Amino acid sequence: MNLETSNRTQSAHHIITNPNDFTDQPILRAAAWAAMMTARNNAISLNSMAYTLLDTHRVPVTAKTIADTREQIETALDETTPQNVPRQIRIKQRVCNHALTIGHTMGPHGGDAA
Repeated sequence: MNLETSNRTQSAHHIITNPNDFTDQPILRAAAWAAMMTARNNAISLNSMAYTLLDTHRVPVTAKTIADTREQIETALDETTPQNVPRQIRIKQRVCNHALTIGHTMGPHGGDAA
């Protein structure tokens, strides 16, 4: 296993074991799942994953949207290394804490949440 594969697997493991930190990043979670399955020598279909993500989020499913989503899944872990995943979490937590300090919530946008 080379260093790049090892880093991707470590990143994927961190994402899968901390799902609450990545609830707003479905493509990153899909990429992590795909990386872990590939590391275990299981065959996966990125086209099926892309279709499911698009259908779940009510995005029009076309050949182009499937190809675009597949590409996003393939490259999602490229910028994610074990060193910067915790950094992303710390940044998100600091933003949330700051928002609470100044009286904002990180709830739904655009309309009445009640």
